[in-house]
Amino acid sequence: MNKPAGAPSSPALSSALPRFGRAKARAASPSCIRIAPLSVSAGNRLLVDQVELHLHGGKLTALVGPNGAGKTTLLRAILGQLPTRAGLTCLDHQGSPLPAPPRIGFVPQNLHIDPDLPLSVVELFAAYGCRHPIWVSLPGSQVRRVEACLGRVGAAHLLHRRAGALSGGEWQRVLLALALENEPNLLLLDEPVSAMDANGRKAFYGTVSGLCHGLGISVLLVSHDFDLVAEHADEIVLLNRSILARGDARTVYGSAPFRELFGPVWSDGLFGPGKH
Repeated sequence: MNKPAGAPSSPALSSALPRFGRAKARAASPSCIRIAPLSVSAGNRLLVDQVELHLHGGKLTALVGPNGAGKTTLLRAILGQLPTRAGLTCLDHQGSPLPAPPRIGFVPQNLHIDPDLPLSVVELFAAYGCRHPIWVSLPGSQVRRVEACLGRVGAAHLLHRRAGALSGGEWQRVLLALALENEPNLLLLDEPVSAMDANGRKAFYGTVSGLCHGLGISVLLVSHDFDLVAEHADEIVLLNRSILARGDARTVYGSAPFRELFGPVWSDGLFGPGKH
């Protein structure tokens, strides 16, 4: 999102949040965002090998796999932060490429800010979402817009809270609202609930799922929360450099690659032995 000239700068925020500019009007959401076969290398080491995904509007796709499987690398490649051999293709409802690339929202796993940062949540939005200097009183229309964005994720009460004083769960909800502010076609989340307790994780997944289906956007979420993924994801993709399995929870958790990587405890615990 565009940052106004003269606004306070936060290196952590600047490096972690992609800026795609405010959309003047919301375009029709694509029926499918296709990630063409995508590979990422580091020297002679292949980090992601020929990954192809179809992310449908209004569907939540969960990306699971062991540590070091390339999940975060894949998200960084989609964001354009890593060089790849192929790009991102966005299709309309007839299967034709859209003339413009999709707008992308991103919620990182951890984004640390200075706890003494003298910036409220509404000022944070103003710094990244408009050209109005934040040291001048913000117009009421801007405040109401931010409050509405926060309200969509159950965080309207944080409007005037100091950003550095937020809890981990509160901060992630603010980042989710910030990622949605530009009305993206594609929302990427990289283990966004790692700083939350069990109740917070469950509530956050419910919020993301509701927004995905309600707004009709494509969502790709990296997660290790197999039980919550089984409850909320429309599709699960098992990644270990390449895609090993995909489908619903019963299909993926009952697959031989998943059981080899994680053992039968998850599939048996969710579905019962031999009920895959």
